[in-house]
Amino acid sequence: MKVVQFTLNTNYVNTFLCFDEISKEAFLVDCGAFEEQIKNYIHENNLDLEFLLITHSHYDHIGGVKDFKKAFKVPIYSFSKDYEHQVSEGDRIRIGNYEMAVFETPGHTTDGVSYFIEGSVFVGDAIFSGAVGGTATRPQFEEETRHVWQKILSLPDDTVIYPGHGAPSLVVIERIFNPFFA
Repeated sequence: MKVVQFTLNTNYVNTFLCFDEISKEAFLVDCGAFEEQIKNYIHENNLDLEFLLITHSHYDHIGGVKDFKKAFKVPIYSFSKDYEHQVSEGDRIRIGNYEMAVFETPGHTTDGVSYFIEGSVFVGDAIFSGAVGGTATRPQFEEETRHVWQKILSLPDDTVIYPGHGAPSLVVIERIFNPFFA
């Protein structure tokens, strides 16, 4: 599965386009803005966009959904009831020969979810390289770090973490060096 990162103008949020290089089946993770570069990449590479995944409902992760829906008539998966497919812990989403697992990772928001597929995990703002997503209260912080530790940092060492902001990292690096988990 190939992953292409687009860093958008809105809060420098990441949108990830993932696709099978053989079948051309693709999905998008988060849509803070639906910039032309994303649409152009999909068309220029003849990708068959199957769905959009939302990691959480902050504006910088969903601001482009309306424009996205106009350009591509595909379903949206989210923990929120605002979209076609509501996901929760343990759900599986299929794309071609791949199966994706859904993990609930609240704390930064109450509707935070992460998606794990073939050595990659898309975490929204649950964890960043060397940090975690902001929380309003100590209990939310404890909830967030507990879920990240149990569900993300327990994945295989070489799993790539794709965060909502900043550069990707590896599970082993975050488990050892992230100051929130050291």
